[in-house]
Amino acid sequence: MDEWAEFDFIGSAGPWVSTEKYRRIERFKFYSQWAGGRRVWYRRPLQAIARWRCQQDFYGFPIEKVVVGWLRPSPRMA
Repeated sequence: MDEWAEFDFIGSAGPWVSTEKYRRIERFKFYSQWAGGRRVWYRRPLQAIARWRCQQDFYGFPIEKVVVGWLRPSPRMA
């Protein structure tokens, strides 16, 4: 129980998930979030790419994720 008490479930994959699988899941979460939602003119290109990536199950070379990360950095947890 002590080991579980120290486990950080936010931002951590745990010992049972490989680094590659964790990276793939994070990329899927990003693209699935952008694939839907309200279609505003400035989001449409990214939404179209995200929908295509989810349909094709292709998450390699995530340049859109990098660009969005630069434009909208994630809030830091305390």
